[in-house]
Amino acid sequence: MNLRAALALLATMLTATANGIASLTGYRLLLGVGESGAYPSGTKINMAWFPRSERAIAASIFDSGSRIGNALSLPLVAWIIGSFGWRMSFAVTGLIGFVWVAIWLIYYRDPEHHKSVTPEQVAALQAERGATPVGPKVSWSSLFGYRTIWGMMIGFFCLNFVIYFFITWFPTYLIQARGFSLTQLGTLGLLPGLVSIPCGWLGGFTSDALYRRGWRREDLPVGLVVTIDGHQARSGQSVANASSITLPDGKRLFAGAAPNEGGAPGK
Repeated sequence: MNLRAALALLATMLTATANGIASLTGYRLLLGVGESGAYPSGTKINMAWFPRSERAIAASIFDSGSRIGNALSLPLVAWIIGSFGWRMSFAVTGLIGFVWVAIWLIYYRDPEHHKSVTPEQVAALQAERGATPVGPKVSWSSLFGYRTIWGMMIGFFCLNFVIYFFITWFPTYLIQARGFSLTQLGTLGLLPGLVSIPCGWLGGFTSDALYRRGWRREDLPVGLVVTIDGHQARSGQSVANASSITLPDGKRLFAGAAPNEGGAPGK
């Protein structure tokens, strides 16, 4: 995780040096390679630290980090661009990210190695995780036969559409169509992101509440309807996008950020 985060931050800072479409595209692709480890790593940490009945709210909190980052960085980035140009905004945000990685390396430890976690708590967490199922290899093409995979793909498609609407088209719309200045964009433009944060937490809380009442991933269609909330489609991620998917043959896959472990989904 730390290496991938460092790669993403390096790509962010290198974007400030881009001098054409080729270098800009290359740096952004490199950013994607680095960022790709974020959610699988977050899911693994979630499963290590939280019991099943609390994993959805935990997932919604760590997932809201990207919303919080977008919201808080908007006024800073708008000010940097207005004062020093767009290149400096990539350099500064990348540098801030490296500071965050350093703090993470200093303070984070797994429960087994954290001084504040008792042996009894570690044993309880390990019992919650259970043994990793061992099964035959699963081909990539066969994954499309599982309804959980389709639910995950559809959920992420809808989610990413909304996210990229707000981080790409929305700022341009506010400036060009509504006449916002960079200062106004840095203040009023962060409102959608701020609203999405508590809505995401509400979705995680709802998912955990449903889990404690006996719901499992087999209840995907109903759970998705209950937790979805317009722009806050991320709220439904805890139910709709299973991050640790146990296929009927025992194979486990890791993807997004919904960590509640239920029974194996049917086809």
